[in-house]
Amino acid sequence: MSRYNIPSELITDPRVCEIVVGWDRPLKTFFIQVHVKHPRLEGETHLIVHEGADLDRPITMDALKQIITPFGSIPAEQEAAMKADQAASISTRDGPAQDHMKNLLRRLFDD
Repeated sequence: MSRYNIPSELITDPRVCEIVVGWDRPLKTFFIQVHVKHPRLEGETHLIVHEGADLDRPITMDALKQIITPFGSIPAEQEAAMKADQAASISTRDGPAQDHMKNLLRRLFDD
């Protein structure tokens, strides 16, 4: 899994204090997490967007760019790095433990 923090100067929503994007190889999807300052707990954050964590529902780079639009933008270098992460993992197969966990999660959440 790759993980990149969006530079603060590219965050356009003043409520947002952190945006994390990346490539999740086991789920074969890009992901995004958007954090805002917690309304009551000093120094804590609150997750308001978390996309790309669902089995069998991958997010493309184009979709990721649409999701981030209200909050900021992805620098070209980070986009290129995430695409390289994706390309480098295309032929990587899950091991027995990952297969087992994915099957377990499907049974738990698909019922």
